[in-house]
Amino acid sequence: MENIVKHLKELRSKNKTIKKLAKDFLSNIKLLCFIPLNKFDSLYELIKTKYRTKFPNFFKYFDKNYITS
Repeated sequence: MENIVKHLKELRSKNKTIKKLAKDFLSNIKLLCFIPLNKFDSLYELIKTKYRTKFPNFFKYFDKNYITS
């Protein structure tokens, strides 16, 4: 989780709106650890659809390092 937080620089933003969005996003990513594998892909796609435009660099990092096909 520390590596994930490092790549989400919006968590260090002084803009409260951006910081809140980043915290909400991170909460959703953390939930992925607790769902059944057969539901992982669909939930991850929902998260990606919702946050892709706000955190594109994060998804490049996350997909490369944590998601395997």
